Amino acid sequence: MWWILFSVFVAPVLFLFLLVAVGALMPMRVGVSVQGQAQSAKEWGGQATFGVRFFGGLIGLGFRAEGEASTRTHLAGGVLFWRWFFPLKSLDSIFARAPEVREVLSAPASATREPGVALVQPPPEKGPATRTRVEEDLETGGPADWTRLFEDSDLGDFPIDWQRTSRPETTTAGVLADLRAAIARVWPYVREARRRFKGVVTLRFFRLTGSFGTGDPAGTAWLLGTVYALAGAKGSADSVRLAGDFQRAIADGRCEVEWKVSTIRLWAAALALAWLNWKHARALRTKKEA
Repeated sequence: MWWILFSVFVAPVLFLFLLVAVGALMPMRVGVSVQGQAQSAKEWGGQATFGVRFFGGLIGLGFRAEGEASTRTHLAGGVLFWRWFFPLKSLDSIFARAPEVREVLSAPASATREPGVALVQPPPEKGPATRTRVEEDLETGGPADWTRLFEDSDLGDFPIDWQRTSRPETTTAGVLADLRAAIARVWPYVREARRRFKGVVTLRFFRLTGSFGTGDPAGTAWLLGTVYALAGAKGSADSVRLAGDFQRAIADGRCEVEWKVSTIRLWAAALALAWLNWKHARALRTKKEA
């Protein structure tokens, strides 16, 4: 009997707990892949995939957006198995345009009133005294007396004094002292976070392939040399494979970037900051009680 209860209720709960624990402790992968072609501002196309993978980068969630100049952008969400994307749900409603609201033209005011009679519209107030004043002005044919309307309204009881506002006078020395005090309170957390979060996110994979051209041979050569110089300075010269097209203005390539997130270091840094915050709050409470 106990074995049946264990296999039906306890074993699935333990399995889910172990599954979540393994996914929360193993490193994660965050990646972006962009592929596109462009010949001009009116002729372009491509796709971009973004995703987060758990369990050491085995499986996760991702999104893909793809489109061309002549079509609407298509967005889909799905599952990432390593670096392969399998779409499951279309999210095109995000890019759906709102229905156009057509303005209905009304008849001109001259067609709805007698010639020689000025059209006077009442103000938006709805008080009884204000309404009476407006009706009297409409009967006499003169404009509404806005001075009397303001006196009859409740705007005179507005709590803000427009003539004089009480703003506390502060000096530059006081502002600098408050700024230094705020920095002194926050700086221990910033220093600890910088030390603890160092190495949490590292570049795992980078690749840039394709060809491009600016239409000017000199500009293409200068840009190509700049890209390879930056890649060599960052130690990623082997990951860049670009060719220059010195005849046309064209761009065709693929860029893949992936970062590794150490979840163990992330949890350790979060716990360390929580402990520092608790110790600081306890010291302040002890100081106030003393």
